[in-house]
Amino acid sequence: MNEQISLDEKLKSIEASIFKDEIKPFKDKLKIAQSLMKSFFEVSLEQIIQHVKKIVETIPNIRNILIVGGYGESSLLQESFKKEFPLSNIVIPNESSLAVIKGAVLFGHNPRAISARILRYFYGAAADDIFDPEIHPEEKRYVDENGIGRCKDAFGQLIAKDTKVPSKGKVVTEIELPLMPDQKSYDLRIYCTEKIDASVIDESFKYVGRLDISVPEYIEGEWEAEEHFVFGMAEINVSVTVRETGEKTESTFDLLE
Repeated sequence: MNEQISLDEKLKSIEASIFKDEIKPFKDKLKIAQSLMKSFFEVSLEQIIQHVKKIVETIPNIRNILIVGGYGESSLLQESFKKEFPLSNIVIPNESSLAVIKGAVLFGHNPRAISARILRYFYGAAADDIFDPEIHPEEKRYVDENGIGRCKDAFGQLIAKDTKVPSKGKVVTEIELPLMPDQKSYDLRIYCTEKIDASVIDESFKYVGRLDISVPEYIEGEWEAEEHFVFGMAEINVSVTVRETGEKTESTFDLLE
């Protein structure tokens, strides 16, 4: 009998030791992890709501807000949207978690099925504009061969963030002139940014793509290049035509969305 009691006590001691050394620390870590996940979710939810608020403020008469994706199945997210946007009808379709995948498949089969999209960035090209001390940083200033002060890597905006781009595309046309009389080429570098009123390209910008434009040596004097940008649903079609020769250079870049 004493041996049985002694064995029971040993088992209880072992169980207590396991709980103390293994189970309890695991439960404590689980509580911390759950707390961090809840905090992360709440921060992410607030960021989503603030982003949607900006869109609602930009585009008038939004009556319906459609919530899709796995995140959209959260009851906390749904209730938060109903509270933050009481004048809008919050729609949660069946199988909302599959909506993004189904939309991608639908777009792949028929791009025109989606009528328009809203740009998330300002898109533009690098340029060597005339230096303006009011908007350009001094460290970007240089003097060209003609003695003209210019800004290196100035940002020439082509299209603004939050612009509604139809499925058929939105066209932007620019005319580029060489900086020097004997210049025979230039590179068209395209970037995008979330910065409002950005004047120069810095490390926060995202590189989109580049075209190298040139003219034959026999072309003398000034020449012009007509730059043609078509912002579509998921890409930018860029073509540049040298007016003096009719030569066209073109390429397609993905919109960084």
